[in-house]
Amino acid sequence: MSMTDRPTGPTRPAGPTIVRADWVATAVFAAAMALTAALPDEFVAIGVAVSGLLFAAGIAIFAVAYARAVQRSRTDELDLPGLFFLVHSAPAAVQRSMMGALVAQLVVGIGAAALRPFTPLAFGTLVPVFGLAMAALWSATHGSFPPRRQLERRPRGDTPAPPRGSASGDGGRSQGSGRAGNRRPRPAPARRSR
Repeated sequence: MSMTDRPTGPTRPAGPTIVRADWVATAVFAAAMALTAALPDEFVAIGVAVSGLLFAAGIAIFAVAYARAVQRSRTDELDLPGLFFLVHSAPAAVQRSMMGALVAQLVVGIGAAALRPFTPLAFGTLVPVFGLAMAALWSATHGSFPPRRQLERRPRGDTPAPPRGSASGDGGRSQGSGRAGNRRPRPAPARRSR
């Protein structure tokens, strides 16, 4: 049996580090919110710090994902559902996992803020930005998108001929043709004598 005849097993989805990091951050966030909701006086600083760090990390990751998406858009047709929600751009297992992490962040953040309203736990509602940014990073780096369609370009000397009766090529519109050009000037209204 030669090396080329060797059967290949199922391939692992690309980008497991991004998926794993998303879930690790989600678990840390859930633990911090649970502690802060149970003992707000003792752990409020931890809850705010974790929420703030994940929100700031999400903004930075968004910038990286955006730069990669712009680079890929030169050759591939990227779309927003595929970029942020991995629709048709990721294997089903990756999409389920990363969207699951995003939903978990939403549930934990909104649930903790609702459990203790008007407290610093409201910062937890900003954390899903991290989940969206991680999904965008995965799809911009590893996502599969269709190739960009090339626009048909005419050669420079191959310009269309102007319509008949027009020297400028705009159909005579600039010369006052059409409905506006066929209008006669209205006579000035007669003055009434007193």
